[in-house]
Amino acid sequence: MKSLASGAAVLLLLGMLLVSSTPHAVANTDYDVGDTATVANTNGSGVRLRDGAGTGAAIILVVPEGAAVKVTGEARSGDGYTWYPVAYGGATGYVAGAYLGGGGGGAVVQAAARKTPAFEAGAHVQVSGTGGADLRIRGTYSFDGAVLGYAPAGSVLEVLGGPRRDGAGNGWYEVDYDGLAGYASAAYLSWTDDDLSARRAAPKAEAPAAKAAAKEAPATGGNGQAMVSVAMQYVGSPYVWAGASPSGFDCSGFTMYVAQKALGKSISHALGTQVGLGTAVGAKELQPGDLVFFQNTYQAGLSHVGIYIGGGQMVHAGSERTGVVVSNIWDNYWGPKFYAARRL
Repeated sequence: MKSLASGAAVLLLLGMLLVSSTPHAVANTDYDVGDTATVANTNGSGVRLRDGAGTGAAIILVVPEGAAVKVTGEARSGDGYTWYPVAYGGATGYVAGAYLGGGGGGAVVQAAARKTPAFEAGAHVQVSGTGGADLRIRGTYSFDGAVLGYAPAGSVLEVLGGPRRDGAGNGWYEVDYDGLAGYASAAYLSWTDDDLSARRAAPKAEAPAAKAAAKEAPATGGNGQAMVSVAMQYVGSPYVWAGASPSGFDCSGFTMYVAQKALGKSISHALGTQVGLGTAVGAKELQPGDLVFFQNTYQAGLSHVGIYIGGGQMVHAGSERTGVVVSNIWDNYWGPKFYAARRL
C-alpha cells in the first residue's frame, strides 16, 4: 500500500513538472473581459496604448498614471509582455499588463460607459483630456487618418459636423481650428462658451527657412540632391521598428539606407551616432540632403531624424501609420521639436 502511494506521488510530481515546463502563450492572466484596471508602475509618465500586442505597434495615445481602463478581450503575449486589449477615453488598443494594477482576480467590475458627447454644428469645443499634449486633427474620422495639423491643449475649436464613428465605434467630429479643418476624436473635446482660438504662431525659424527655400542650391558635390533623389523613391514604404530596408524602415534606418545607396557611406543606425556625423548646419542654412534631427517626440530627448528636401519639408519614416512620408519641419508639431542638422 505504501509503495503504491509512493508511486502515485512520483507520477503526480512528474506530471506537475511536465505541465509547468510546457510553454504557454500567456502567463499570469490576471484580468478577465469586463474588468477594470488602473495604470500603475510608470513613474508618473503613463502607459502607451498601442494598436497591436507588441512594442513595435503604433502608439495611439498615452494613458495617464492612475487612469482606469476597461479590459475588452483576452490577453495576448508579445515581446516578453502580456498585453491586454482595453478601452480608454473612446479609444481602444493594447497595453502591457506590467503597467496595470487593481481590479482583476476574475471579479468583473463594470466601468462607466464613455459616451460620445453631443455637439451641434457651430458649437465651440475645447481640447481637453490629452494630458497637455496637442490634439491631432486628421483627414478622416479614424486613428489611421493622415494628420493635417495639431491643436494645443486648451484650444477652442468650432464644430462643423458629426458625430461620426470609426470601425471600432469611436466618435469623431469635423472641426475647424482657425482655418484648419479636419476630424478630431470626440474623447478629447468638451463644450465651452469661450471664444475660438487663433492658431499659434509658427516657429521663428520658419520665415527665414521659407525665404531661403527659393534660393537653395544642391549641397556641395551634389551629395544633397543624390540623397533627396534616392529618399523620395521610398515615399509610401512601410514603417518597421528597427527596420533598415525597403520592406520596412524606422527613422534612422531610413537615413542609414539612403546614405549608403546615394553616397556609398556607411553610417550607424544609432541616432546618437548620426547626429555627430558630417558638419553641423544651422536651421537657416539647411540644404536638400541635410539630416534633420528632432527631440521629445515619442520619447524624451533626441528621438527622430529625417532628410531635408527643401521648402521647409523633410522626407522621413514617420510611424507605423504613415510609413515614409513628407512633412513640414516647421509645422506646429515638428517645429518646436527641431534639435539639429548635419550635412554628410
